[in-house]
Amino acid sequence: MPDVRDQISRIIEDRALKQSVIAQRAGITPDKLCASLKHRRKLDANEFLAVCSVLGMAPDEVVAYGAADSGKE
Repeated sequence: MPDVRDQISRIIEDRALKQSVIAQRAGITPDKLCASLKHRRKLDANEFLAVCSVLGMAPDEVVAYGAADSGKE
């Protein structure tokens, strides 16, 4: 099962967004979001929900992001 932090990283990359902007809008420091996305810290549920809101996606959409093409590598 993919880690949700990887899904968030992929969404940010695919949409050409800036992590620092996402972090700011989600009320997380850019350092915390960066550390979470690099698996150096956990992303807690409230942070995850805040990031989902900033991305304009439901949590289940973020979890399922890219699942349709995951077997095409």
